[in-house]
Amino acid sequence: MRIFRAQYRDRGGKTRKSGKWYLDFVDHIGVRHRMPGLENKRRTEDLGRNIEDLVSCKVSGQQPDVVLQKWIEGLPSRLLKKLIEWDLVGAHRAAAVQGLKLHLEDFKQHLTSKGLTKDHIDKSYSRTKKVFEGCGFKSWSDISGSKLQRYIRSLTDDMSAKTANYYLREVKSFCRWMVQDRRASESPIAYLKPMEAVQTYTRAALSPDEIGRLLSHTEASGRAYCMTGRQRATLYRIALETGLRAGELRSLKVSSFDLHNRMVSLSGQHTKNKKAATLPLRIETVKLLKVQFAGKLPDAKAFRLPARGRMSNMLKDDLAAARKKWLDEVLTDPVALADREKSDFLSDDKDGGKIDFHSLRTSFATLLAEAGVNPKTAMQLMRHSDINLTMKTYSRSYRESEVSAIDNLPSFDCPDTQAEKRTGTDDMSAVPAAAADRTHDSKEGENRLAICLATPDTFNQSQPDLTRDEAGRRSFCESAVEGLKTVFSGGNLRLPEVGLEPTPCCQDGILNPARLPIPPLRLR
Repeated sequence: MRIFRAQYRDRGGKTRKSGKWYLDFVDHIGVRHRMPGLENKRRTEDLGRNIEDLVSCKVSGQQPDVVLQKWIEGLPSRLLKKLIEWDLVGAHRAAAVQGLKLHLEDFKQHLTSKGLTKDHIDKSYSRTKKVFEGCGFKSWSDISGSKLQRYIRSLTDDMSAKTANYYLREVKSFCRWMVQDRRASESPIAYLKPMEAVQTYTRAALSPDEIGRLLSHTEASGRAYCMTGRQRATLYRIALETGLRAGELRSLKVSSFDLHNRMVSLSGQHTKNKKAATLPLRIETVKLLKVQFAGKLPDAKAFRLPARGRMSNMLKDDLAAARKKWLDEVLTDPVALADREKSDFLSDDKDGGKIDFHSLRTSFATLLAEAGVNPKTAMQLMRHSDINLTMKTYSRSYRESEVSAIDNLPSFDCPDTQAEKRTGTDDMSAVPAAAADRTHDSKEGENRLAICLATPDTFNQSQPDLTRDEAGRRSFCESAVEGLKTVFSGGNLRLPEVGLEPTPCCQDGILNPARLPIPPLRLR
């Protein structure tokens, strides 16, 4: 390589040197090139050395390193076009010269080669293109992290922060591909972080009673959303028993079902984690599918679903119809009707969250937890890589289960109180140990009280000896009264001090209970 200043003659015939320095070099195929450099000799020498490095890379078949790639990206467009014309710089690496539209088309082809679905590719392409047009980016050098961040934040006026982050994610994915494909040295937006997305609502889970009423009413209903009532009920049943997402259900064909072995298979092209999956089916569901698939070809769609934006509307309409039927059952009972109208049973807006089509997957996870399924098994059925996602994000708790859990807690009462609840205060087995010495006398007093309250005939027959001696009859009455005092003082009632009147309580050998000196009992 040679650096020189060109000589020329001016109009006066004098020899002069050019203001710029020139480069003279031979490229990788032996062709000599002469090109203008810069006015500064040292900078022109640096330019020449970088061009020599490009020639060496072409000869050796190696790729330019990061330093050389950064230098290529900073070249003026006129000089870069010359290097591309001489095949020293690959056209696909000239990000500063090529428009972002051309890079986007290549990025779309890259996504297609990875085997992604058409919907995923179109969504990624359209989001990235929308951001570039909104920010006014036309070439790679136009991309600015701060400008992109302001635009992404402005999207939150029309969408949630979570959706706006999806746009940022797609643009960052495009920039990473540019670096991986050696079209750029580094991503200018690698430092950007997604916005903090505040969850505006949570998804609720349907209870088993709600599921039963939804399926039975939907199956008996008419045609709606291009599907019969039985087809919609079968679709809900599969979503509730497998946890399949709406997009995964849309991709199913008749050949995806192995009804003999009760299995449904998904290819990795249509799953969220890009992994193939095989899930079991229940016998009842297999019977319904056999009827629905009768006469269909293996490549036919398993379900004719409505548009993506109408899947949740279809479920909400069926829930509203099932709720109306539930309310009509008690139209003749105003009290029951008022209670049901206050309930959120079969409603798409619950205290625990809202209901949409993805809530069927949430219900599937909740039903697994309620059935006591091993968390590892539940995680595999949900096709999650993290158990926290299964248990925290998707699993819910039914109100009935919470009430039952509280009712099953052990009693917090002390043992003495529990014994009183079991036996009552009149059961002397519950009397404290300090009154144990009065237990025998109390029982004797109870027996004598029963004798006192007996009829005269019964008394005479059971106690013939007491009627013979007046002193014995008086002693018996005193013992009966003392027994009463012992009984009630051992519990919570206390008998006031009483005495015997001089008038005998027995006349002619017969006890008169009405004349016993027992005052009315009062709570103390």
